[in-house]
Order: sequence, then structure tokens, then C-alpha cells
Amino acid sequence: TLTVPGNLTLTLGAGVVVLVSPEASLQVQTEGALTVAGTEADPVFFLPADGDTPWRELSADGTNARLTLGHADVAGGVVH
Repeated sequence: TLTVPGNLTLTLGAGVVVLVSPEASLQVQTEGALTVAGTEADPVFFLPADGDTPWRELSADGTNARLTLGHADVAGGVVH
């Protein structure tokens, strides 16, 4: 599981492929941010690491937690 803590921003650029392990999550905490800056030509992919087993979630939880998805393809997990 990857956690983006408060007062930090994680930015993923165009063309990035994130392979997520089974049962893992990507979580943004209070005052944190995850910005996915894919483009139409080069989206960002969130995929199961083994190509098949679902993972948990991509989420932002807490006051001012921000999750911004631009041209992202999320497979095998849910977005909250």
C-alpha cells in the first residue's frame, strides 16, 4: 500500500504504468494530493501487478485530501 501523507503531492506523468499488488491500495491522507497527469495519447494505467488479481482502491480520505485523475485507466481496483 502506498500512502501520500498530508502536505505532500505525488504526481504521475503521462505514460506511467502503476502495477498494484493484490490487496494493496493507493491512499491520500488529509491535506495530501495525488495528481495523475495522463494525456489522451499517453494515459496513466493502474493495473494488477500479476495481470489478473484485483487490488483494493485508489482513494482520498480526510479534510482537503485531493485525488485528481486526468486520462487514467484504472483496472482491477476501485476509485473512492
